[in-house]
Amino acid sequence: MYIHERSDYFCTECTKTFKSEDGFKRHTLTHTEKKRFLCDVCGKTFKENHKLDAHMASHKDDRPHVCDICGKAYKHAQHLRRHIKKDHREQ
Repeated sequence: MYIHERSDYFCTECTKTFKSEDGFKRHTLTHTEKKRFLCDVCGKTFKENHKLDAHMASHKDDRPHVCDICGKAYKHAQHLRRHIKKDHREQ
C-alpha cells in the first residue's frame, strides 16, 4: 500500500486511488479474495453476493412482447415495435 501526499490511498495492483481507507481496504479484497458466489444458470462467479444478485436479473426471461412474424420476444413493447420497423418493414 502506498499513501499519497494528499492522503489518497493508491492501489499498486491497478493504480486506482481512494480518498478513504475503508474504500481502499474493500477494493484490495477484489485482488485477493476468491470468487465464492456462483451463478447456477451460467457458471459465472463473483466475489461479492450483491454482484451475483444483480447478475441474476440478466437471466430472468420475462419477455411478454412477442413478434407475430418471427417469434422474437422483448421485455418492452417499444423494443418490439422498433424490431418490427427495422426487421420486417417490407412484410
